Amino acid sequence: MSEVWRDPLERRKRIAVAGGVLIAMGLVAGWWSEVLSDVVLAAVALVAGGEIGVRAWRALRWRQVWSERQVTVAAAGALVLGEVWEAAAVTWLFVLGGWLEARTLSGTRRAVARLLETAPATAVVVRGGEQVEVAVGEGGAGELVLVKPGM
Repeated sequence: MSEVWRDPLERRKRIAVAGGVLIAMGLVAGWWSEVLSDVVLAAVALVAGGEIGVRAWRALRWRQVWSERQVTVAAAGALVLGEVWEAAAVTWLFVLGGWLEARTLSGTRRAVARLLETAPATAVVVRGGEQVEVAVGEGGAGELVLVKPGM
């Protein structure tokens, strides 16, 4: 399996983009043929729903209740009832939301990592009325830490 598909952020982005393109194609195809439209929209539901279904199955095996289970049931029910558009829409919107969430988390993790890189290695504490510079891990509980502007 390609490394691209192992990265959840990239995988969700590709599924979301492909699903969006297929939904547009399905809606346009509906002008000519309802059957063709339903086939394309069912493909969206299966492609986007495939990832959701896998995560739902994993959660079920661990006896966890995640929203993936409800989306899988809703999409499967919509397909059984012949509501292909609803199945495509709910699965695609869920995958799109998952990609946006993963993208946001990735950016947050990078920002926190950059922030931690700026943390000083030493701190100034007050001991016996005097300022002493110590390594960050050497400060004791209850010690007064001096915070100076620009540090």
